[in-house]
Amino acid sequence: MRFEEAMGRYLEALRVLGRVPRTIDGEKQALGLFERFLVQWERAGAEMGSITEEEIDGFVKFLSEYRN
Repeated sequence: MRFEEAMGRYLEALRVLGRVPRTIDGEKQALGLFERFLVQWERAGAEMGSITEEEIDGFVKFLSEYRN
């Protein structure tokens, strides 16, 4: 499953579970940042199982720089 599809399913599951819009918006924002990060790594449209630990570590670093 591609990241975009997984993201959509996850957000829909939050709606079905009755999460408040603010929670859903926060999750959508965080996932959007990860999606932007994947684009920078030229991994847009990546399959979920192909995302590496190195990419996750890079995203954590990206977040620390993004928030400063």
